Amino acid sequence: MAMNHSSLNGCVSSGRVSAVPRPTNTLDRDAEMFAIAARNWLIHQRYVRKEFDICKLLIEEELQKTNGYNEYANYVLGLILRHEGKIQESMEYFKKCHSLNPRNIENIKQVARSL
Repeated sequence: MAMNHSSLNGCVSSGRVSAVPRPTNTLDRDAEMFAIAARNWLIHQRYVRKEFDICKLLIEEELQKTNGYNEYANYVLGLILRHEGKIQESMEYFKKCHSLNPRNIENIKQVARSL
């Protein structure tokens, strides 16, 4: 007599039941992406207002939260450092941006402007 496996969360193949992989929680991932975008917006607001000290504090916090993997935060910090005359430091942040997103031509342009 064959068993009815319709109540199991899996599929039957060759008499074995294998679990169907569940997708990762996209809500958590979406919430994190929204939080990063919101913080990027705040960084942008402070930067365009030329509130560089506050902006640098926000960027420092953001880079700690993301382990340095926020392209926009690195980019704006590079802009601020170059504005302050710290050309070599700014170039390092633009290089980091390029390593995070090699397809973004603006990152390469900023490295060139820092030479």
